[in-house]
Amino acid sequence: MILLFGKRVGPVAAALLLLTACSTTSDYSPEPSSRRPERPSTNRPQGSDAAFTETLYICGGITVSNAPPADTSRKVENFDPIIRVGGVPLAVNPAPRSCLSSGFGTRNERLHKGVDYHYPNGTAVLAAGSGTIMEMTYRGDYGNMVVINHGGGVYTRYAHLAGFDYNIEAGEEVAMGQQIGLMGNTSDHPIPIHLHYEILTGNYDTPKKSFGLTPVNPLSAMMLQ
Repeated sequence: MILLFGKRVGPVAAALLLLTACSTTSDYSPEPSSRRPERPSTNRPQGSDAAFTETLYICGGITVSNAPPADTSRKVENFDPIIRVGGVPLAVNPAPRSCLSSGFGTRNERLHKGVDYHYPNGTAVLAAGSGTIMEMTYRGDYGNMVVINHGGGVYTRYAHLAGFDYNIEAGEEVAMGQQIGLMGNTSDHPIPIHLHYEILTGNYDTPKKSFGLTPVNPLSAMMLQ
């Protein structure tokens, strides 16, 4: 038996879960679904960087692709919870207490455009920085998804959410550290519970909108500071 995402599964099941761990590795971009998910009632933490965990661990029991340097306890070395991208302060991990289940970079011969975080049964997902909600929708590949504009051509995306917080709407402002939803596994095919998180830069005003932006590796940006 293999321990995978907190559960013991057989080797065949483990392989299938890892292959489909996150559907956001391609340019698949169907039209957004009209399906609107239920929006669970959640508690909103204070809007500040104090809401974010100061340490990050690599998930145990699985092979984590593109993992950053870590010590023997799997604690990521020189972790800084807040980085600056284009002068904008952003959280590296917007899902407090979660572990890193996949890094940014080539995975299964495709570019994994963000980083994945896992926590058993899910956890709160917070806005990585202050800004305006540009997209709040469902897509077959990204599941329940939120995109936030932080100004200066800097954006963040949060995918596979179980649902959206009652207190957010597209076009509204959110504060850094404000809860926007819950970690989940929404998608058009089975995937483990996790958050797929992207930091993006560029010009949003193109036909592709957020999918025309350039992804940034949060962990590399952290190390370059």
